[in-house]
Amino acid sequence: MTDRPAHDLSPPKPLLYAIFAMVLLTMGLVGVTQLLGLNEDGADGPPPVEVANLVLTEATPVQDLAGEPAQPAPAADAPGNAERMAAEARAHTQEGAGKVTVRRLEDGEVITVLEGSESGFVRGLMRSLGRQRDVDGVPKDAPYRISRWPDGSLTFDDPATGERIAVRAFGPDNRQQVADLLRMANERPAGAGESPQEAAE
Repeated sequence: MTDRPAHDLSPPKPLLYAIFAMVLLTMGLVGVTQLLGLNEDGADGPPPVEVANLVLTEATPVQDLAGEPAQPAPAADAPGNAERMAAEARAHTQEGAGKVTVRRLEDGEVITVLEGSESGFVRGLMRSLGRQRDVDGVPKDAPYRISRWPDGSLTFDDPATGERIAVRAFGPDNRQQVADLLRMANERPAGAGESPQEAAE
């Protein structure tokens, strides 16, 4: 026996509470998804409004500053070679480690060089996407892509693996750095793309 009148057709209160809880849960999941950028896959939405394809090269102590493998070192037991090799190793460690050279894919032009703490976030993105690159056997010099979407959000993509990172989940400073890379990549100096005759006219 229940206390509800026979003519009362309203849903029982436990059912109403359950529906209300489901609505709150759905709203919470939508909010988290938007905050973390998990819906920025570009699969079902409009295409990006701006893209830049970039080749990123991270210098390491075992590379020279141009990003090429270091030349074989002379024997350390030769007169004066040990001191010189140690000095060169310190120079490579101090100048090379943490440096990321950013090149535009289309023409290979260096648009910027990120050094020290300035390169930390970009190196973190490269490492995150690099794990899948290692699994798939993708060359390290394969280009990355920065995309700006119609809602203003930015993603850092790896076209070779299909992996994508939503940048806005990492704070305004890091987002601004990626936005600056996109801007610099799409900037062209006056006369770029013109023949010498057209530039002279």
